[in-house]
Amino acid sequence: MQQPAIEPFLLSPWLPPRAGKHCQRFWVKSALIRALHLRYARRVELDWTRVTGAPQTMNIDTTVVQRLRDALVASGQFAAPGPVEGAAAQGGSDQFLLERFYPFAETLYFMMMVDDLADPLELDAIRGAMRILSNGALGDNLLDDIFSRCRQRAQERGVEACLQEIGATLASDRLDRETAFTLAAAVALADHELLDAETALMLSIAEWFGISGKRAMALLDAL
Repeated sequence: MQQPAIEPFLLSPWLPPRAGKHCQRFWVKSALIRALHLRYARRVELDWTRVTGAPQTMNIDTTVVQRLRDALVASGQFAAPGPVEGAAAQGGSDQFLLERFYPFAETLYFMMMVDDLADPLELDAIRGAMRILSNGALGDNLLDDIFSRCRQRAQERGVEACLQEIGATLASDRLDRETAFTLAAAVALADHELLDAETALMLSIAEWFGISGKRAMALLDAL
């Protein structure tokens, strides 16, 4: 599968003088890995559950999700279709919510499943994150439908192909692309172990979603 091109000028903070094209991806990877691990280290320093022995479950930073939701609201991206009466109203509303929030939910789902473990507690955590992001518009039935579709698409097409399609869907909207990337990072940093597979998936998300190395660093620093 062809990887998306990365413009050299986006990498200038990390590229050494006269760096060639073969160096570009390496330096982007290094920058993202460094940012993820630094961010994770800061959270672990404040996490007393590792000391007290309290249960260690996924703990997505809800303030991050709330901030992303507020940005979407401020941009006017919660505007639903015009009112329709009867059963068609519910069907039209559900379809709008599916189309609007599916790329975000799918990105979260893939990050959760990166260890190939379907943990009900982790699923509940991303379910809660999607409720916050949608301002309560996504109910349990709709979320179950979304996650079922995510699982089926991953099995049929593979995660990389799905990420490429999400990136194409979000390509025209920078806020959406950055929202999806930030949500993925929040999930990667939500438990007590930053897996190599999570780091690798974050790199793929950054590439397919068109997030430059410099912008990725800024988004991670804001978490």
